[in-house]
Amino acid sequence: MALFAMGLATAAKAQNSATENTATASAQIVVPITISKGSDLNFGSIVRSAPGGTVVVAPSGTVTPTGVTMFTGSSAVATSAAAYTITGEAGNTYLITLPADNTVVLDDGATHTMKLTAFTHNATGTFGASPETFQVGATLNVGANQVAGNYVSPAFDVTVAYN
Repeated sequence: MALFAMGLATAAKAQNSATENTATASAQIVVPITISKGSDLNFGSIVRSAPGGTVVVAPSGTVTPTGVTMFTGSSAVATSAAAYTITGEAGNTYLITLPADNTVVLDDGATHTMKLTAFTHNATGTFGASPETFQVGATLNVGANQVAGNYVSPAFDVTVAYN
């Protein structure tokens, strides 16, 4: 009798089920983002001044000194915005993350430093069918009577991520 009751319970459960077979699974594979540096950010040759000041290199390459003068002699170092070339899935948008203010510090190998602020870029924000090149600029903060020398920063990150 107990076996008969168990058989009825199993049959009752089977009668109370239904199956739907119209669900599908899908996935999209997108091309990975690539980034390569074309040129470094260079603030050029600056004449030391008593008040100090700033040198802004815009993404367009325009240089705007304030409180300091740019040296233009035959041994002057050329200015340039940093340049990067990127690729990604055409039509997708992206975000660029640049260094925060005062996290990139140029030094002369001794104890003298200058900090960068206000990083900017001129990227479009949407991947196209072909690679895109964009530029990065920033503001160099030159101290009062900054010690003469060649100042260089460690490498800094420029990150591109799908939005």
